Order: sequence, then structure tokens, then C-alpha cells
Amino acid sequence: MAKYYNPDNANYPIAGEFVSGEFVPNDIGLKALDLLKNKYKTDFNIVPDTRLPLGTTGAFRSQEKFGGSKDPTTRNLFFQPAEPVGLPVLLHEGGHGGDQNLSERNEIATKNLTNYRFNPQNLAGSFKYILENEALRHVKSEAIAQKAAADLTSTLDPEAGQAVRSNPGFAGYPMSYVNETARNFFGSGPGRVTGYKNDVPTDVFVGPNLKIIKDFLDPSVQNVYNQAQKKAAVFLENYLGQPVEEFEGGKAKMRPFYMDQ
Repeated sequence: MAKYYNPDNANYPIAGEFVSGEFVPNDIGLKALDLLKNKYKTDFNIVPDTRLPLGTTGAFRSQEKFGGSKDPTTRNLFFQPAEPVGLPVLLHEGGHGGDQNLSERNEIATKNLTNYRFNPQNLAGSFKYILENEALRHVKSEAIAQKAAADLTSTLDPEAGQAVRSNPGFAGYPMSYVNETARNFFGSGPGRVTGYKNDVPTDVFVGPNLKIIKDFLDPSVQNVYNQAQKKAAVFLENYLGQPVEEFEGGKAKMRPFYMDQ
């Protein structure tokens, strides 16, 4: 799933729009679908989905039997039908669909997280386990999709492809999963229950809470957090060729997650 990062509302080409529930591609949209089919050797269906979360423009569901990663003939890409489908977003989701190892990575992580048991006596160790199985797999998956979006957009429209690559979110969006996982782990986000909440009274999850901040700022936790940030940033710079702007000198410069509570 992707919320394609576009802080400047860049005027990317439109690939098509939905008319009476059917996706109608324009000329560049038709070329994009042909490009995806030729590259990944499978058909791509563009499906309307009004159930996508607010702010999510497109999605690929790797685990679905029909149209997922293991379907031998078809990939289903889901988009908000009320909005035109942007070319980079279409190709980003197509990149997820063409990622041969996406389903396997998700299955391994799901198994590991199912077997996970929170250890309140080893907060840093529990946090590291979640970062490795949740954050870093998303960083890799989103980087693969971002690269596909940039490369394939460049094939069809070099100027638009360069705009995708120069957008801070090209590397920044995959990188954001490290911070998002930290928010979820320490209770300020809506994601997976990790066990940390079971060790903290419920009423502390309102506003910036001193116990949460103290736990997050523990040196052992900070070391785990910064190592995950560094690992993600190095991977993204090598894979995408763009340094993460919020990351310098081995330390995260991102807004502390607890400031958003």
C-alpha cells in the first residue's frame, strides 16, 4: 500500500480516471500498462476501491489469491475512484505487483510477528525485533516500488521521471516507516499492538507522556533506533541513489514521534 509522497503537489502526468466504475486510461496510461505487462510478464487490472484509508491513493494486496503476488497471470492494483490516477502512483503500485519477493517477505514477517512476545525486561530487544520485522521490510518494499515508479516514469516522460527522483519523498517515504513503527510500538500510533501498551497504564497514552518519552530516550533504545535509521538510510541511498534528507552523520534528525501525540 502506498501514500505516494507529494508535498509540493507536483504536476505529475495523469494515467487515466474512473468513469462509471471503469478505469479509462489515456494515451500515456495505456503505454504505462503495456510497459508493466512487458516488464513483469503479467496483466495488470486497475480496480476502484472506495474502502482505501483516507490519504491512501493506491494499493496492491500481495496476499490475495486472485490478483496478488502468487497469481500466475494477473495483478490487481486498487485506487480511489473519485480521483484521477497519477502516472507515478500507478507505476509505484505496479512495482509492488512486479516485486517477486514481496509476498515471501510479508509471510516471513507475519510468522515472526505472530511468534513475537513482548519482553518488558528487555525493551530495547523487543523494539529491535519489531523494527527488523516491521519497519525494515517496509523500507525495502517501498524502495523497490519507488525505483520502479521513477524508472518507468522516466521511460515514458523523462521530465516527470526526474521530478519523481528529485522529490524528497522518493527516499523519504520508505524511510518514514522507521518512525511510524516507533510510534506504533510506543503506543502513539494506530498500528499493531506490540505489548508495550500492556506494560504501561492506559491513561498515559494521552498527550506527551513522561514515561513513554523516558522509555524511548533510554540509551539502549536510542541505540537500536539510530541503528535502524542508519541501516535504512544507507540502503536507500545505495538502492535509490538519493540520500535521505532527514538523516545526517549517523543520527536521525526526524521529528521525535512522541511530539505528534
